Amino acid sequence: MNLRPGRRIPHVWIEQEVLDCYGQALGPRGIAVYVVIARFANEPDAPPVVEAVGQVTGLGPAAVMEALERIERLGLLERETEFDARTGETVNRWVLVSIPAESAP
Repeated sequence: MNLRPGRRIPHVWIEQEVLDCYGQALGPRGIAVYVVIARFANEPDAPPVVEAVGQVTGLGPAAVMEALERIERLGLLERETEFDARTGETVNRWVLVSIPAESAP
C-alpha cells in the first residue's frame, strides 16, 4: 500500500501505538470512541462525552460507557470526577494519556 499525508488543518490525530499496540484490545467500538474523544479533547465547550460519541458513532449510551471503561482499563484514558457548580452535578472529565511505546500490552 502506498499512502501519503494530504490532511488539512484542523484534523484529528492519535498516537500510532493506539492502533499498533492496542487496536485488537480496543476493538472497532473502542477505536471509534477513542478517536471521537481525541476529536473533542482540546475544545473547552465540547459536548458531554457520551452524547458526543453517540452522535458521531451511532452507539448507544451503554455501548459508549462500555468502550470508555475498556479504554480506561487499558490505561489510555483517565477519569477525573469533578463537581459542576452550574448544574449541581458530579461529572466525569476524560483525559487522554500519553502512551509510551514500551508500555503496550
